[in-house]
Amino acid sequence: LAYVINRSGITAVITSEIPEQGLGGNSPIKFSKYDVEEYVSDGVILLNFLGLGPEAGRTMYLRKMRGTKQAMEVHPFTLGDKGIEVRKIEEVLRM
Repeated sequence: LAYVINRSGITAVITSEIPEQGLGGNSPIKFSKYDVEEYVSDGVILLNFLGLGPEAGRTMYLRKMRGTKQAMEVHPFTLGDKGIEVRKIEEVLRM
């Protein structure tokens, strides 16, 4: 499938759900449900919903983006009338 999509010159967005995982367990953290999605993809973006005490928010992490340098940080984001607004973590922590 990845070969056909790449050869056709189109951009495809494929979504995959991963199971909730606890940190600190014996199992490595999985970024794909079937272990093949991350391998065949040029880019992997992990979207997450975090509840921190009374605050809750969405975050974005660029796990992989072939051919491009990316920040290896978690980025908070909001969904609003103007679309997706990605913010720096420092801006959110100051609030």
